[in-house]
This record gives sequence, C-alpha cells and structure tokens, in this order.
Amino acid sequence: AQAQAEGEQLLATAEAQPNLSAETRRQATFLRELAAVGRADRRTAQGDVAGAWEELAPHLRGPAASPNISTALMRTYARARRYAEAKQVADALLARDPLDADIRASAVDLAVEMEEFGVAEALLAEGRRFDVSSPALLAAEARVARARRNPVRELRALEAATRMRLEQLRVNGEAQQAALA
Repeated sequence: AQAQAEGEQLLATAEAQPNLSAETRRQATFLRELAAVGRADRRTAQGDVAGAWEELAPHLRGPAASPNISTALMRTYARARRYAEAKQVADALLARDPLDADIRASAVDLAVEMEEFGVAEALLAEGRRFDVSSPALLAAEARVARARRNPVRELRALEAATRMRLEQLRVNGEAQQAALA
C-alpha cells in the first residue's frame, strides 16, 4: 500500500511538470490505468464489486476506454453476474482488436464462467487462426479443459504455453543482448 501511494505521488509530481512531453504523459496515463486495473481486480476478487467500479469509473469517462480498463470492467461485470454487460464489453473489445490474444483469452474466460463452452471453443479456434503459439491462448485453452474436466488436454495446453513463453523470453533476451552489443 505504501509503495502504491509513493507511486501515485511520483506520477502526480511528474504530471504536474508543465514541459512534460506527450509521450511521457501517455506513459503516465498508462501507469495510472494499470494501477486502477490492479486495484479493481483485487477488489473484484474480494467480492467488492462496487469498489472495483469506483476504481475504474474515472478511466471510463473518455470516448473509448483502454483495452486494459475495458477488460477489467468485463471481469467486474462477470463477478457481479452481469453477464450480458460483460459479454457486450468482450464483443466490443474483440471487434476493436480481434488479434489481441490477451483480450481473446479474457473473452474465453468469460465464456467458461458463463458455461458457454461452445463459445469458448470457437473463440480459441478463431484465435489459433491468428496466432497458433500464443501463451495467453494456450493458457486459456488449459482453463477451458479444466472446466470441462479434461486433465490430459489441460496438461498439454499448459506444457505448450510454458514452452512458448520460454521461447519468447529466450528470443527477447537475445534481442536485448544484441541491442547492448
């Protein structure tokens, strides 16, 4: 909590600077949104749906909320069992960016929570057409398999997700080393 307060203070101090570049302001907004998403998710997990909405509300006032904020809103609606609203948010996010694996994985999780396994499988199949090696989609597949009580599929998906993520980390590490050379 203290680190969060210190972070908020640092952001406020930085944002108060009159000569702050547009890029730095954008990054500060992104950090504020991530902090709000974290707080909203914690409150949602604790069953404090009203508190989660309070965290997200300031970031929902613009013409289009960021995908992070919208995804958190979708999870909050789902926790409140307001599935119609959660599905509307998921559909809007997928329409805006159908290639985003994290958004798609969140939509899969929503379908699983709603016990709409056919929808979850369709979202996974469509996501595989865009990106067959997404760790986020493979992890979502594992969650579908767990919900459908298919431990073999769950284990295979988790193993594949782990392999893909390790490969991403390896490639990123090599790219960073090359950039430093």
